Amino acid sequence: MAEQKPPVAVWFPGRLELPGHREIVGAGTDRLSEADGRGSMPHARTDEDRAIVMEAARSIMVHTARRQELITYEDLNRQISEDTDTEPFDFSQAADRDALGALLADVVREDLLHSRFMLSSVATLSEVEREPGSEFYTLAENLGHLEPGASDERKYAFWAEQLKLTHDHYKRRI
Repeated sequence: MAEQKPPVAVWFPGRLELPGHREIVGAGTDRLSEADGRGSMPHARTDEDRAIVMEAARSIMVHTARRQELITYEDLNRQISEDTDTEPFDFSQAADRDALGALLADVVREDLLHSRFMLSSVATLSEVEREPGSEFYTLAENLGHLEPGASDERKYAFWAEQLKLTHDHYKRRI
């Protein structure tokens, strides 16, 4: 029987929720107490680390857009880890998938202060499934950019529009 990995920290804007802990620990915490005998969590980051990882994610997506390409979540995750010398998110764990989604949402929210497109439109599920995950559409709905309950066709059209806006914006900046 395969050994199950313990869940890791979930990255929410401004805080970390740690499965197995009795409390929520602020994102600025450098050291985390042991919980259930597992020790510290691999994605518990300081505010400084969070800013570095966010900037790396943003930079990678901008470079992808400049090349008029797409990047898979897996490749984005690997490149963030390499560029920042941090542990990659473990996509076999729902908490880590959610944590990367929250990270991308933070990048989008920050970028929307001065742009009119969702930069994370360049990140896709895989080379085969060349469109974003459901979290992209949920974020778009929460931001008021996509009507709630939109059809799959409308969601795809919205993503294609966001991708075109992103590519067009960065194409001019090569």
